[in-house]
Order: sequence, then structure tokens, then C-alpha cells
Amino acid sequence: MSKTIYPISAEAEALPLRLDCISSSDSLRPVSFLKGDGSHTFIFTRGGEGVVTASEQSFRLSRGSFIFIPEGTPFTLAPEGSDLAADRVHISGGSSAQLLRQLGFERVMLTEGADTENCDNLFSQLMAAAERTIPDMNIVSSLLYAFLLAAGKAARTAGTPVFTGSIAGSVEHMDKHYGEDISLERLAQISGVSLQHFCRVFRSQLGMRPMEYLARRRVAAAKILLTETDGRIGDIAAAVGFEDSNYFGITFRKYEGVSPTEYRKERGITEK
Repeated sequence: MSKTIYPISAEAEALPLRLDCISSSDSLRPVSFLKGDGSHTFIFTRGGEGVVTASEQSFRLSRGSFIFIPEGTPFTLAPEGSDLAADRVHISGGSSAQLLRQLGFERVMLTEGADTENCDNLFSQLMAAAERTIPDMNIVSSLLYAFLLAAGKAARTAGTPVFTGSIAGSVEHMDKHYGEDISLERLAQISGVSLQHFCRVFRSQLGMRPMEYLARRRVAAAKILLTETDGRIGDIAAAVGFEDSNYFGITFRKYEGVSPTEYRKERGITEK
């Protein structure tokens, strides 16, 4: 099974982080970017083995490893056998290079033995958001930010420096605990700054308010539950952090353009 998506949206050009391509394959074929790619590339290995050749070096991929390749770096990926299962994310945007440097991703870098569970979860959400007929690129961009933070944390478990910006901890907290009651005061406390400073820095870096990010994060999680489970709408609303199912419906429609029930029907899922 293989799926590759190239999201196209005029609004994405102005966003600090842009998803150029996202791809998932259970049997990856050789990939070559001999003139370099205009995007920063992450490749996560889910199974099998392969070799990435970049910057005159060879890097062996195995299950659970991931490699970062900066924009403009020619590289090839050659599977060893026919069972290389891997996910790829190609990222660009005005803030991408700076953020990646802050995270420690400045050169071709292979990470092994790291906990990539959060990365895998965010990859699934990115894929779901990108494959919409008209993707909401603001949601995609915010998920990309969370994905990069997760990749940075995964790299740190293997001894790689990570982003230490004042809002990193708060974003990670929302990504991990979005189903719980989260206040602005708590997020500012996690970041170690005043509430006013936190809100200002958060909006300048992500282009949205903290509570909007949290709402979008909850909606992204709800979309997965709506398509992958047969749970009731009210139960799903509660699971992703909405105490009021009516408010959940209003928020979901705001970002997706349809109600949760309509979202399921569009995908041929009938509620019980």
C-alpha cells in the first residue's frame, strides 16, 4: 500500500511552515533527488531496511530509525529487499529553516533508538488533514509545528539537542493532554513566562492564539476517532476535551465546514 499527497493551496504560501509532500508506503521503491529537494525531508522507517546516501555519506535505516535531510541536499534512498516500510514528510516555509536549526536539525542526521510514537501519531493526523479535497492549511501548518517539536524530542532521546523556545513545553503539553482541561494560565506556567508574554510569543510563532491551536488540535484528534472508531459523537467530544457536545459540533464545523455526523457520512461511515 502506498499513498503520496501533494497539498495544493494558495494560502499555504504565506504560512511559516508548509507541507509540500507527505507519503506513506509499505514497500518503498528507490527514491532519488539528485539535484536536491527544495524541501526539508524527514524519513521514518516502520519496517525493513534501506540506505540513504547524502552529503557523500551512507546512512543505514532500520525499523524505528529516522533521518533528516536539509533542503537543497541531493540524496537517494535505496531499499534493501522489498519490505522497506517508510513515511516521508517534505517541509518548507519561511520559518522552517530557523525552527529546524533551533531544534538541532542543521545537517543530514540519522536518529536511532528514539521513541517516535508521538511523531507517528502526528504523521497520521497530517495525512488525514492533507488528503481533504480542500485542506485547511492553517491546521496542516500547526500540525507540522507539533510534528517538528515531536521529532526534536525524539532526537533528544538519542542525545540530540532540541528546541528550547519558551512555548515548546506548552505546545507539547497540549499535544499530549488535549483531552484534559487546559487553561491559558497553566500553559504560561509551563512556559515559565507571564501570561501576556506567552500569548504574544505564541501568536507570533504559530500565527494563532493558544486556545485556537488547542481547538484545532482537538478537532484533528476527533477526525481520527470519527473515521477509525464507531464511538458516539458525544463520547468522542469528551475524549478530545470538549465537555459540551454541542460546542464540539460548532467548533468542528468551524474548522472542517461540516458537522461531525456529516464528516462521517462523507466517508461512507454510518453511525449506530
